[in-house]
Amino acid sequence: MKLNRLLQRLCCSALGLSALMALSASVSAYDFSSKDRNGIEIFYNINPDGKTVTVTYGGEKYNASNIEIPQEVSNGTDRYTVTAIGNRAFENASIVSVSLPDAITEIQTYAFSQSKISNINYPENLKYIRESAFYRTNISNGIFPKKLEVIESDAFSATQIDSLYLPKSLIALGEHAFNGCQNIRTVKIPGSIKTVSKDVFSNCVNLYKVTIEEGVESLGVRPYDGSVFSQCPITEISYPTTLTYIGPATFIGNKLKEIVLPNTIKELGESCFSSSLELESIHFSSGMEEIPNFVCSNSPKLVKVNIPEGIRKIGMLPFENATLLSHITLPESVTELSVASLAKTGIVNFTFPKKLKYVGAQMFENCENLTEITIPSTIDTIKNSAFVFCTNLRKVTLPETLKVMEDNIFYNCKSLKDINIPSGIGILPSSTFSGCSGMTKVAIPEGITEIGRYAFMSCSKITDIELPKSLQTIRSRVFEGCDALRKLSIYHNVSVIIILPQNRTGSARKINPIKTLSEHGQ
Repeated sequence: MKLNRLLQRLCCSALGLSALMALSASVSAYDFSSKDRNGIEIFYNINPDGKTVTVTYGGEKYNASNIEIPQEVSNGTDRYTVTAIGNRAFENASIVSVSLPDAITEIQTYAFSQSKISNINYPENLKYIRESAFYRTNISNGIFPKKLEVIESDAFSATQIDSLYLPKSLIALGEHAFNGCQNIRTVKIPGSIKTVSKDVFSNCVNLYKVTIEEGVESLGVRPYDGSVFSQCPITEISYPTTLTYIGPATFIGNKLKEIVLPNTIKELGESCFSSSLELESIHFSSGMEEIPNFVCSNSPKLVKVNIPEGIRKIGMLPFENATLLSHITLPESVTELSVASLAKTGIVNFTFPKKLKYVGAQMFENCENLTEITIPSTIDTIKNSAFVFCTNLRKVTLPETLKVMEDNIFYNCKSLKDINIPSGIGILPSSTFSGCSGMTKVAIPEGITEIGRYAFMSCSKITDIELPKSLQTIRSRVFEGCDALRKLSIYHNVSVIIILPQNRTGSARKINPIKTLSEHGQ
């Protein structure tokens, strides 16, 4: 029993000693303190060199409104030079104004973060402003000293900076460095910064003028980072000839009327100029090979697009909802199309590049102004849903050289009346003309061996159809909703599966008369 009590006492003593050491460590986060000329106690840590010190925090937050950091400070007989503001030194402090000596070269992470500071002088020897150093403060001074080299991520995010000067000594701007600075109106990025990190100026909602100096090579980091000026209402911008890359969403939400990209640009990220609400024209770089996905989507005033020779691929929905864009000329170099490459535009007519071998999937989806189109003999494939919801498309000319038609190509083209079906496709695929309520007649040529399901579903004005001798199979619900169909001519002695059109109750509706012909057409 005595042994147990002794062990308990030893354990308690050990725990108490640990707690005391932890408390001592938290209280002694500084090496010494000294009062400034106004009598405010400032805390310091001695740096490894033994000659300089860093301003740090004490037992409580600084609550003085004005603090003056001295150039040199004494601790007994030892004298030190103050060279840095330490991590979280004034975080959440009530400090409003601070005076810094020129010997300071670094302001460390979260040093003034979410404090009440609004007034500061930047020391002339300052080189580094670390992560979130002034995050969510009232700092308005953005005139930085000529020796500054690095501004890290979120350093001035959500501050009150209005006038901004970035020196030519600056070599790095971190992510979100000035994100949400609503008072910044103009920016000049020096050529000493080769790569501008993502979201540096995003949500600067009054930024209207951007100058990018010679030397800058990349806005955003390949391949995914961008948004450098996202949601900035930029009306004026100048690009350097050194620029080769603009990342995703970099200029989303701008107010540019005209964009002329230098031919040095080799790559744009997705949605680069998306939601350009005032954009009327864009001229892409001849140094590019691809128009990216959504590049100018939701740009309702866009009327002119210049795509130079050298572009080989068109991305997905690059001009989505550009309903005033009536003409697009693709260069002969284009050989590849992404899904919906010209969908949801105001295109009226279109000429296919000679090297293009197919009509892309959903290529003209919802192109409501498209009324007539001729597919050239160089095209051998039309991919699925190519003309879906082209509600004013009246006439389509297909080449006899066409080999493949995929599903849903003319789905819901309500105005379609005149079309030829090439015999070389063999199979008329599913839902080819489903919803084409304007069709009154259709000629299915010899060579067609199968009609896919729903092929003529809801073609409510078709009155009669004569099927070819080559036909072997008719899939389910091909003529469902063909309420005007009165005559269906089928050659016998072939294996045919027919599902008759249904009435509104879902039961099979009888077509009278159904005429069957011999193999010789008699």
